[in-house]
Amino acid sequence: MMTATANTHCINGIDLNVLQETVGAIKKDPRMGTCRFRASNRWIGAGHNCSTITTFHAAGEEIAHKQNFELHADEPSLLAGDDQGANPVEHLLNALAACVTTSMVSHAAVRGIHIDALESEVEGDIDLA
Repeated sequence: MMTATANTHCINGIDLNVLQETVGAIKKDPRMGTCRFRASNRWIGAGHNCSTITTFHAAGEEIAHKQNFELHADEPSLLAGDDQGANPVEHLLNALAACVTTSMVSHAAVRGIHIDALESEVEGDIDLA
């Protein structure tokens, strides 16, 4: 991907030089904006499973994360699980909240808006009947 330049300009912890270089590269070649993220999941037992995230495809190449990530999911005991991790619905809510928060911070930074604090709360209903 893009690398930071010597004159780093950060707002909200976002390196605007890197972000602007990436946006510029995508404007020149829209194929550079095509990304593929993936996770491999294995069942451990009962409602417990674990996803591993290692690489993604962006800017026309495979990129390895700095470290592998493991995301454990399970169901609470009420749903016959061992409560070894957030349940799949809670992982989905986390992804939604993280996506909205990251987008708000990044868009604010590009517009020169400094954010001192930002919190979000999401909830979702599911009918098990």
